[in-house]
Amino acid sequence: MDKRSAKQFFIGAIYLIIFALLAYGIYAMFFKVVPTCTDSIQNGKEVGVDCGIQAGCEPCGEAIKPIDIISSQLIKVNEGDYDFVAQATNPNTELGSSRVDFDLVYKSSDGTEKISPDFFYIAPGQTKYIVRQRVQIEDIASVEIKIKNAAWSKLDIATEPVNFVVKKDYVVVNADGVHSQVLGTVYNPSNYDLSNVDVAVVLYGESNKIIAVNKTDIKTLNSQSERQFKVFWTKPFAGTYYRADVEVTTNLFDNSNFIKAHGSTEEFQRIYEKN
Repeated sequence: MDKRSAKQFFIGAIYLIIFALLAYGIYAMFFKVVPTCTDSIQNGKEVGVDCGIQAGCEPCGEAIKPIDIISSQLIKVNEGDYDFVAQATNPNTELGSSRVDFDLVYKSSDGTEKISPDFFYIAPGQTKYIVRQRVQIEDIASVEIKIKNAAWSKLDIATEPVNFVVKKDYVVVNADGVHSQVLGTVYNPSNYDLSNVDVAVVLYGESNKIIAVNKTDIKTLNSQSERQFKVFWTKPFAGTYYRADVEVTTNLFDNSNFIKAHGSTEEFQRIYEKN
């Protein structure tokens, strides 16, 4: 290659490099997608979708597992009148849901279905009762609960979760239209004044089979305070009473449920939504 050709090649290479750099600059400025922690794409240094400390995102959490229904039962109260109870468990230890939508599917002996939509909340790692009363349907053969979807969230509470202290007593009354009742108290040991607390009462027979259910709620349960509750049944139920299981829960994902925090100026909670 003579000097003239070498010079032309060198000048051409410089122009090519300048053009490539200019083209890349235009691409980077106007077209290149910059990885972010909210683009729903695993890119950059992310370990998972929109997560990973090296990428400057939140740490990657556990894979979301579906809600499990571990038991369900229909209890006949009167002709055409039933109570329903199920136990749902959340296998996710970091994620809970403020709203789990489900359908109760009632089937008659001829195969006809009646669908009743409903929802419940559940905390991370929690197993809880789902109690529905006064289900009025004729000729019912079976019932099935179908989970449709859940609004998953990661909850970060400033202090320990609310662990209620429950005392209860089952009493046979047989007076004034009341067959039996469960009386009890709920103590709130947390630093939070709570707007609403749910109470589910499940009675078991000797064979550990559920023979009756009931539910109520407590409006305003202040920090370090105790409130009473009472549920009753008007008629005897099939089976012999053996024990009462009282479950007390509150919706940790509902900001309006936290009236006031004592001994802390931090946020009541921080919720991170998960799709």
